[in-house]
Amino acid sequence: MNKERQLLHAWLCITPHIVDPMYEKIYKTTKELLAQPEPKQKPLSDKYIAHGFRCSNEATHADSFWAGVEYAEKAHGIGGGE
Repeated sequence: MNKERQLLHAWLCITPHIVDPMYEKIYKTTKELLAQPEPKQKPLSDKYIAHGFRCSNEATHADSFWAGVEYAEKAHGIGGGE
């Protein structure tokens, strides 16, 4: 569960005590949104990664840059190559 979903879940735990109609609608909508599965993240496209390398003033070696992107994706459960 990402941090945003964790925060919303924590908010849901404290808001039932609020009886304002506006909060009641927000509470119901938030509860419905959290009931939906998290969207599946897709790996970045090769074109997007190459653009990021070209735009970076600090990236000096394309292979290392690409490996870093794959490592970050893998760490976030997105993909990250083999």
